[in-house]
Amino acid sequence: MPGARFLHHTNARTSELICEQIKASEDLRFHQCFDLYECAKLKVPLDYFNGTYPDESVSIAITKLPAKVPVHDRRYGGPILINPGGPGA
Repeated sequence: MPGARFLHHTNARTSELICEQIKASEDLRFHQCFDLYECAKLKVPLDYFNGTYPDESVSIAITKLPAKVPVHDRRYGGPILINPGGPGA
């Protein structure tokens, strides 16, 4: 899906469709989405620790807002990852 561009929509159903268009991969492959953002889906094993589901995987959707300065610029501060929640206590 290189070069794919997705339009910004506030409709939740449209957002789901956009996410469905991106194929999960074991490395992050970002695509333009929601105007200024880039989206990817990371494919991970369902169970990392005890191997009870070795052939099953899940995908984690990731959206990023690219930095305004290039990575090689000394002002570049590196990526920031925010995880707003998840299962468990």
